Parts: sequence; structure tokens; C-alpha cells
Amino acid sequence: MILYKYMSAEVARKVLHGNSIAFAIASEFNDPFETIAGYPVHPSNPIGELFDGIRSWGSRHVWTENSGVLSLTRTAKNPLMWSHYANEHHGAVIGFDAQLAGFTDEETCLIPAQHGSIIYTQTRPSTPLTATPKGDPVNVGHTHHYPVGHHEKLSRLFLHKSMCWAYEEEVRVVKCIADRDEAGANASGHFEVVEANGRRLYCYRLPAGSIKEICLGLRHEALSSHQAFSDYSATAEQVQPGVKILTCRMADKSWDIEVGIP
Repeated sequence: MILYKYMSAEVARKVLHGNSIAFAIASEFNDPFETIAGYPVHPSNPIGELFDGIRSWGSRHVWTENSGVLSLTRTAKNPLMWSHYANEHHGAVIGFDAQLAGFTDEETCLIPAQHGSIIYTQTRPSTPLTATPKGDPVNVGHTHHYPVGHHEKLSRLFLHKSMCWAYEEEVRVVKCIADRDEAGANASGHFEVVEANGRRLYCYRLPAGSIKEICLGLRHEALSSHQAFSDYSATAEQVQPGVKILTCRMADKSWDIEVGIP
């Protein structure tokens, strides 16, 4: 399974050369409603509402601060995604082999990719969980594996979004970023912490061969000349042997973006 990440040309360069991809904290995403569906408050009285709110905030905070989220998508052909997340078509899309990258590993992912499809709804969930969690209790904020009996809770926390975001066709991978040693490693992988534009990013070290494709946007600088493309391709092949270089074009008779080998 190939999953895709839209990004600027500079970020794509860092991903290719560093062989890593950034997980981020959900509270720093561009949607302020992130994780809010995980702990709906159901007051029976004003005092109950107060204590429910405090408990909900505390649990959400622990989950959020200790969980890194990687947002991916199923296609490299979405014009809106190119515009919004790839610097108005000047950027690139990188395709990852989800299995080779460890994104489907249920032992190292709190939510692996095969269980990470976003659920888009018109109405925000506000009812109690319908299923009783099964299996061992989860250690809030310190669970590195996928606790299958707790999927409804995890889904409410990390996978529910408003229908207005449905165009993204998002698939998430969630990893625990707590309990790292001095080298940045824990049971979920190896992470290097960096700050970019005021955000904390946890750069996950990818296994060799995880990056399979790089698709250059319509306005990418590497498409300015044959020499520029040749130089870019040579560098990409050097740092990511075997990577497939693709380019975009506008369809002749529709609003679609077409992707192919140049």
C-alpha cells in the first residue's frame, strides 16, 4: 500500500536526504477541533459538568502531548491538496510503502495505517462510547501498540473530523512519542525532535527503501529545464536509490491532475 504526503519542495528535500518523516502533535494542527470528540461531557448537574470537563481536558492533554500523528492520503492527484499543502503546486508529493515504513505495524503504532482512515461526519459525536473496551487497560499516553479492544476510543480521539475536510481523504498513523531514551528511541521507533514555525515535530527515522515515489508539482523548480530535472533526478536517486520520479500535468479535457513518468 502506497500512501502519500503533500509538502513544499524544501520539506521534500529534507525528507529525501534525511530519510525521515515528521509526526506532529494534534493540538498544533490547523483544525482546533482535533481530539475533542474523544471525551464528550455528559453532565447530570452543574457540578458534574465541571468535574467531567476537568477530567476530559486532563486525559485529552496526556494523549495529545504523548502521541505523534502523521497525516497521509491515498492519492497524489488532488488539486486542492496540491494548492493547500504543496505550496500552490510548487512542492511535491512523496509516496511511502506503508508496510516497509512500519506504518502498518500493530506492535509499534498506536493507530496503524490500516485502521487510520479518517471518519468524516456532519454532526460531532457527543454520545458516550457504545462499546465497552476489551482487553487490558491502556496506559494513557504511554501505549506503543495498537490496543484493538479500544479502537472506538482511539477513533473518537484521533480519527473523527468534520465533513468539510473530506476532500483530503486522510489516513493517519499515530505513534507514541513518550518514553524516549537519550538517543530519541522508544518502542515505537527512533525520533529526532525539531522545531519548525513554532511547532514541535518528531522526525521518525524511516527504514531503508520506504520512499517509493516522488511526484513534482506543476510549478516545481526542477521542471524549469531539462538540465534542472536531470540534476534533481540524479540527486534523488543518489539519496533514495530506486525512487520513482513522477511529474504532474493538467488533463486536456477535465479539471484533473494527471501523474506519470516524464
